Amino acid sequence: MDDTTNKRPGDSGREPIYRNRVSVSPPNHNRSLAAGIDAEDDNPLLLYENGPVSKEIIGEDHRQLVINTEVVPYCTVCALLMTAADGTGLGGTGTFIGRRTIATAGHNLYDPKYGGCMKTVVVIPGRNRAREPFSRYSACKTDVIPAWKNRGDTHYDCGVIFLDQDPVDALGRPLGEWMTFAERPDEQISGIKVNNLGYPMDRDPTFSTMYQDSSPIEDFDAYTLSYTLGTKGGNSGGPVFQYRPASDPRQSEYMMLGIHTYGSRSENSATRINSHIFDWLSYWQGRGG
Repeated sequence: MDDTTNKRPGDSGREPIYRNRVSVSPPNHNRSLAAGIDAEDDNPLLLYENGPVSKEIIGEDHRQLVINTEVVPYCTVCALLMTAADGTGLGGTGTFIGRRTIATAGHNLYDPKYGGCMKTVVVIPGRNRAREPFSRYSACKTDVIPAWKNRGDTHYDCGVIFLDQDPVDALGRPLGEWMTFAERPDEQISGIKVNNLGYPMDRDPTFSTMYQDSSPIEDFDAYTLSYTLGTKGGNSGGPVFQYRPASDPRQSEYMMLGIHTYGSRSENSATRINSHIFDWLSYWQGRGG
């Protein structure tokens, strides 16, 4: 593709700014929307079932297994299976931000601990145990923000996977869904409830079961969102998003505000979609479709 049609963002050291921007959304939801995502009020978790408790999660473990991964927003989330340069097999999570474009953590695609760039990346949209409702696809290309690759700057731990075809279901119908991402000012971030979806390896070392959790944003700065969402290895790259319900479910919003990257016993965190990250995601979305 020609870089002149969509200018690659610079690797600037400037402080990010916030312009309250929202990315391009899918034209129409062609799959039934899911009930059960937590908004500011607690909705019944209609599509989840409880899993076993892990004492390593911050506080009590409230993660829920997603039963139906073929509806929005779950069908926009994918399991990632990577083979590192040194031959190590790894797993993670990604989110479609376009028909053929998947956002994820930069360290899922480039990690000096494993020899640098991943040799292979396999994308499995909506993976659900033995079911792969939209099949699986090999990445045709990946990219990461230079500040992550060249300097290991965790503020820019973000990358992208490109596919060379549209994912389709068993009937040959295109997936046709992706998650909108947004750059929000501080006053629209503070204290809001967010959700995370991903494939934690403590529940399934094959990265084949999707789990959800929700919690308020506990703290944030220009580059990071912090929370007590239950996450483990394998959750890296999953969306941290706000749900805004509407009376017409087709108008409900699932707005990605960050990409989960790191965790500890005291807090877990995401790369915040600030002006820099928004520009990169928009650039990749424009190139990949």
